[in-house]
Amino acid sequence: MAWLSVRDRMSTMGSVVKWSTGNNDMCVLCHNAPKSRNHLFFECDISAQVWEFIAKGLLRQSFTVVWYEIIPIISDKTREKKNLLCTKYAFQAVLYAL
Repeated sequence: MAWLSVRDRMSTMGSVVKWSTGNNDMCVLCHNAPKSRNHLFFECDISAQVWEFIAKGLLRQSFTVVWYEIIPIISDKTREKKNLLCTKYAFQAVLYAL
């Protein structure tokens, strides 16, 4: 699932609407924005709260809810090994939970 998400290959309603007309593409969590990978994972107010609760203690000053800023953080080989492992695990757990 994380592999699909990073490559933006998930079947979110945003992509389903492109294939089929008449579907509602609004986020099922907040109903305020079209459902896309970036919105569903971390930019939606509700998913951002989940991500913050899980990851803010690990990321501290580098905490962000912006997808394109999170990916380099979880790929940063210069981070302390245990912290990087926990951050990756938190990332995957939140993706799966949402």
